[in-house]
Amino acid sequence: MSFPVTTRLTRDRTAVIMPGGEVDLDSAYRIREAVDAALVGRKPGKIVVDLGSVTMIDSIGIGVMVSCYHAAAACGVPLVAANAASTVYRQLWVSGLIGLFGLATPNLDQEIAVA
Repeated sequence: MSFPVTTRLTRDRTAVIMPGGEVDLDSAYRIREAVDAALVGRKPGKIVVDLGSVTMIDSIGIGVMVSCYHAAAACGVPLVAANAASTVYRQLWVSGLIGLFGLATPNLDQEIAVA
């Protein structure tokens, strides 16, 4: 299964990392690789992990996100998450990490239907 991760640098030197699909044991390392790549060389002013295309995140994915947060902080670069669908937001809320990643409310437009 493919796990796309794209990165773009905005004019204000914000690195926007956009993973898609399920963030789990098989794919979470790709987010870490994207954050590491953003921190190499000319550091961005900020890193935004755009979770708008993430359908699920498990404990491994959450652990990788926390690790990325600390790696960025060690380089003096703030890392925040954005656009989490309600299911992803709920997982981060249950784990007590909403404040760490700067997520205020879930993206209700990205609501995932439960069968």
